[in-house]
Amino acid sequence: MEHIILPKENYYLLAGTLIGKDGKLKGSNMLLYIRNKVIKDIYGPVPLEQTLFLSGRKREPGDLLRTICEITKEEDIGNSSFLDCSAFTVMPGLVDCHVHLAFDGVDAAKATASWNEPESIQPLAASRFESLISNGILAIRDGGDQAGINLMLRKITQEKEIPGPSITATGNALRRRNSYGSLLDENADEDNVARLALAGVDQIKVVTSGLVSIKEYGRVGPLHFSFEDLQFIVNKAHSLGLKVMAHADSDQAVDMSLKAGIDSIEHGYYISRESMLKMAELQRCWVPTLMPVYIWTIVASVDPKYQGIAERIYRRHQEMIKQAFDMGITVGVGTDSGSPSIKHGELYYKELELYSEAGLSTEQIVRAATTNGSSITGNSPGILKGHPANLLVLEENPLQEGISAFKRIKYTLHG
Repeated sequence: MEHIILPKENYYLLAGTLIGKDGKLKGSNMLLYIRNKVIKDIYGPVPLEQTLFLSGRKREPGDLLRTICEITKEEDIGNSSFLDCSAFTVMPGLVDCHVHLAFDGVDAAKATASWNEPESIQPLAASRFESLISNGILAIRDGGDQAGINLMLRKITQEKEIPGPSITATGNALRRRNSYGSLLDENADEDNVARLALAGVDQIKVVTSGLVSIKEYGRVGPLHFSFEDLQFIVNKAHSLGLKVMAHADSDQAVDMSLKAGIDSIEHGYYISRESMLKMAELQRCWVPTLMPVYIWTIVASVDPKYQGIAERIYRRHQEMIKQAFDMGITVGVGTDSGSPSIKHGELYYKELELYSEAGLSTEQIVRAATTNGSSITGNSPGILKGHPANLLVLEENPLQEGISAFKRIKYTLHG
């Protein structure tokens, strides 16, 4: 896999197959014109004769530039670069809607100890970003951390210090004092919502329940707020132009969050059909995050009894995800990477596999991993004129070969 940082100058890419933002085939032999890292135009299908010239299978000196000019009707394309992907599939980069960049999925204590060491931030960024990009993930939404590390890492990517994915940052998650979420954490009140807005967060994260238990099926930590308190926080965030994502493990937390106006539900391990019908009616989003429960079924140190409970939880979750798609709910892919035993980027493909096991088509999975993720995170919605060129080039076409194609990344391209 080669990671390409796009230049500001003209850049042309010939896609053998182009998959659009909706997970459907957009065309074959399509020429993308990129300038200043933004998609300026899309041409095609390019006729076979011109495709042969562009791909070099039939080319004399000067044929490349001349053919590009013929297709684009541009007279001068000097200082241009060209990438031949005529043998490959080009599609939008993948989106992970729920991560925690401040943690590594290996040693939480070591990770938190490094938060107060400024010299550790750059190596941390380089490590996290490399792992994400190498797995085709070009946009993420961070669920918050106590030190606001996600805001620091967003700044690093924005200032181009280290190539990284587009980051939707929440700063610190908001929670009830003395309840679950101490490593994410700020007391949930109007002042802290305003403070986060001033800090430049992209969204607000609120923790509305405790954790799901793998020791007792059906048990989840208690609700954190009254409906009135939660609605007050949500209204304050919305008044400042900020969407709100809610950690909500229980159906009670999901129900309350929806009624309070939350924009996206995270987790929802015991979500009911009634809550999903309400979610569909209100056009709210859901990020199911199968991985935090699935992971306990494969960790050798976990008691087999508890592994069985974890499997029961995530199997039910798969059933609800399938129903959510059938209802037309916008479902995004999120791994909760950084959580115990979930390294950044490495288990994203497994999350997609679990979606496939749930009965979703490849087209639906592509849409969840790209279009839906972009809608939830507020990132570029894919391969459209006027939007950033965050592109994934695969050696195989997932619409033909299935999601295994995501394991065969040829290039990632972005700014």
